[in-house]
Amino acid sequence: MKKINDFFLNTNQYILIGIFVSFNIFISFLFSIISKLIFGNSFTSNIHKFENLTEEFILVVIVSPIIETIIFQFIIIEIFYEKCNKYLICGLSAILFASSHLYNILYFVFAFIMGLAFAYLYILGKKKEKGIKYVFLSHLIYNLIAFILNHL
Repeated sequence: MKKINDFFLNTNQYILIGIFVSFNIFISFLFSIISKLIFGNSFTSNIHKFENLTEEFILVVIVSPIIETIIFQFIIIEIFYEKCNKYLICGLSAILFASSHLYNILYFVFAFIMGLAFAYLYILGKKKEKGIKYVFLSHLIYNLIAFILNHL
């Protein structure tokens, strides 16, 4: 694990964000395939529908990443960072993040994996005092890509 941490810590911040966004996209496609094979529909089919694209863009692409990063990574991790094992903190952060995305069980599992990635990225970035920036940008870019793909 130390080699992985060292690799990420020595990676350019934009490449690091790109790696985590790519991971999130890969997991999203994987869960889409699994959902269609098992349930016959997309695992995002029960998600809230918005009145218009502007409202959806503002809430999904801008507001949600800000609020979720502050609550599920910044606050949770900062409270427990010196008191608990880092893996436990990542798990707690991920469970809470996933619980706010409880549209269906498959989406919960997907959000849990995303939450683990965001928590890990926050802890990596924390060592460079950029944890909140890394997670916010990764989350925003992922949501932006998802928004664009959903409206093609």
